[in-house]
Amino acid sequence: MYRCKRLAQIDKKLRGQQRSLQSIDGFGKDLTRVNKRLDGQQHSLQYIGGFGKDIARVNERLDGQQHSLELIHKIEESLEGVNNQLQGQQSSLQDIKEFDDLVGVGMTEMDKKLDDQKRSLEHFNEFGDNIARISGNLDAQKLYVQSFNVFIEDLALIDAKDNQRSSLESVDKFSEVISHINQMVQAQQSSLNGIERVASEVMEKIKNQQVQLQRIDTLDAKFEHTDSRLKRIEDFGKRFDERLDLQNELDDHGQPQVTRLGGKLDRQKQH
Repeated sequence: MYRCKRLAQIDKKLRGQQRSLQSIDGFGKDLTRVNKRLDGQQHSLQYIGGFGKDIARVNERLDGQQHSLELIHKIEESLEGVNNQLQGQQSSLQDIKEFDDLVGVGMTEMDKKLDDQKRSLEHFNEFGDNIARISGNLDAQKLYVQSFNVFIEDLALIDAKDNQRSSLESVDKFSEVISHINQMVQAQQSSLNGIERVASEVMEKIKNQQVQLQRIDTLDAKFEHTDSRLKRIEDFGKRFDERLDLQNELDDHGQPQVTRLGGKLDRQKQH
């Protein structure tokens, strides 16, 4: 009778150990999937490293835009000088034409810089998508760690007596693997912190570029006002040339001089 009870106890413990081994085997498969995901994240980190080089090139382009700002400042000064001259002069068409050529060159260079900024923003959007994917992988790792903690709690409920040494050795190995996983997660978190800092700097420079674009819009309004004045001056020049030609024609015929434009000029043309 005693032997039957003892055999029943041993059989019960063996069944409990069998369930533990099955749980350990299932967790081994989970670790295999975790390793595959870690390999995929390694590829993501390499891609982030390549994008860091892109950010360095973006910084170089942003530094180069300082030259564009200086050119814009010079154009603003030139516009103020031209507006003052237009108020007191009506015969400086040649000087205005040279100024217009200078503005055309400056606007062409600014258009090229704006195209570079658009490409930089496209790279930054791709960078944001990669950060989102990495965040999703980190959330999946947290779930695996939580599952392992539940597994450890289940092992604590198992009687540690009678041939539990092999199970404990397996648990030690799993603990080492999880420690390695935690180290990789911490390294990835450090990389993400660095990337967020760089992204913040890029966003600050993008805000500065938006201020520059607003200044360019203001310049465009000034250019439109200047073009209107140029058109009026050109119209005045044409009327003055017509009046001068008519005056020369009248001088050749001994006619009185024309003193104003308008209806009198039309009557003289009829004669």
